[in-house]
Amino acid sequence: MITIQGKGVSAGVGVGPLYFYRRATAEIKRYTVEDTDAEWHRFKGAQTGAVEQLGDLAEQARREAGDEAAMLFETHQMMAEDLDYEEAIEDRILNQKMNAEAAVSDTAEQFAEMFASMDDAYMQARAADVKDVSQRILSILCGIVQGGIASDVPVLLCADDLAPSETIQLDKTKILGFITAGRATPPFWPAQWVSPPSLAWAMRSSPSMRAAPLLRTAAPVRLSSTPMTTPATA
Repeated sequence: MITIQGKGVSAGVGVGPLYFYRRATAEIKRYTVEDTDAEWHRFKGAQTGAVEQLGDLAEQARREAGDEAAMLFETHQMMAEDLDYEEAIEDRILNQKMNAEAAVSDTAEQFAEMFASMDDAYMQARAADVKDVSQRILSILCGIVQGGIASDVPVLLCADDLAPSETIQLDKTKILGFITAGRATPPFWPAQWVSPPSLAWAMRSSPSMRAAPLLRTAAPVRLSSTPMTTPATA
């Protein structure tokens, strides 16, 4: 039996197989580019693609959950085209001759650290946004397509964290509950949707779960979540 101790952040009970959310990732390669103009245009193409994807997500969120939910993705669109963000990437590509992937990755870290160091809680939260936007651009540059839930049955979704852009694309009929690492709030889940139970679990204290190679468990798991410290038992 495995017991995961965590903090209930969205009340309810869910029973089903655990499904471990895996992101498609690519190693960020670093190299010096000779044709900096071509590399800049490669970035601009990925940036445009990201803005278009975010526009589609905004419309999906608007249809499913209203204007307030759509605003998040519209904000991400503006962040992707932010002049300071774009100029920082441009400097790295044109002047430092960095490849586009490295330039976006370094700029994302720079801006995320800047936001995280601010005193205002709202601005601190923008650190996650700039990482999410940058990861979308990087995925396009690297030819990565992010997946959803490859399961025929509803599952308890287990992840380190879930960005709003990831949550909005999930098949909500496949989600019995969330188990995420160390979150104080549930994953992005607008009030118009029926909210599943959600448990914030300390990933660092559960290495066996962190290292689990399986995408889902064969046996059902019971998740019981109330706004207090709550166990999930397998």
